[in-house]
Amino acid sequence: MLRYHADNRLGWLSAVSWQSIIAIDSYIVGVMIQGLIVINDASYIPTRWQGTLLIIASVICIGLFNIFAAKRLPLAEGVFVTFHVFAFFPIIIILLVLSPKQSAHDVFLNFTDNGAGWPNVGWATLVGQVSTMFVVLGSDSVAHMAEEIEDAGLVVPKSMVWTFLLNVPFTFGLLITYLFCIGNVADAIASPTGFPFIYVFQTATGTVGGTTGMTVVILLLLIMITISSMASTSRQTFAFARDNGLPFSKWLGHVSRPLLSPAHPTQFAH
Repeated sequence: MLRYHADNRLGWLSAVSWQSIIAIDSYIVGVMIQGLIVINDASYIPTRWQGTLLIIASVICIGLFNIFAAKRLPLAEGVFVTFHVFAFFPIIIILLVLSPKQSAHDVFLNFTDNGAGWPNVGWATLVGQVSTMFVVLGSDSVAHMAEEIEDAGLVVPKSMVWTFLLNVPFTFGLLITYLFCIGNVADAIASPTGFPFIYVFQTATGTVGGTTGMTVVILLLLIMITISSMASTSRQTFAFARDNGLPFSKWLGHVSRPLLSPAHPTQFAH
């Protein structure tokens, strides 16, 4: 009984966490669209209600893709991986060639909490590293797709390991490049677009078109990430509901036969 309650609590924690990831990703997509508008129209002042509508629109569009194009998800994942690799190098090269550079001393030895008010840099680092953990969550997503993967006992662990082995060097290189090219940190944080990386793109290219193009690349990658995350979230929620772990489990635990997706309340055949 104790084990059942512990597993149920862990299931709830996982389900709520993955639902939160979709909310976060969709929020970033919606607000980034506002940032693109700011780049192209200096008179535009972003408002929260407009951002909320953009977030809702992104959730609906990504949800529709996962419902009606579920069979195309493997193809979409392949496109995402290809786009991820081929978009990485042009952005890195543009930043390294065109951006004004920080000194190595400032990058590696100068630390600040940027006015967050923590007692010391150590506290600020401990709090700040929580957000950096967000980038390693993707390795968990494949576990929730295991039922749809052939030979999952072998493929899923290998996918998790290769995710880290392939992406850690890319991520570290991107981090170092970004730190050298960020320029004035206070100005980057105060960017009217709401995203310091867009400020870095603006500083590097010096043009609206260049900044817009590079930002659109990041936006498309984020949309693809959200599509994958929603696929994992929906399958995880479906599996937990199938085990009667959620309210309305009978409804949530059904799957649509025509769509092969947990989207409509049709009877699921065990």
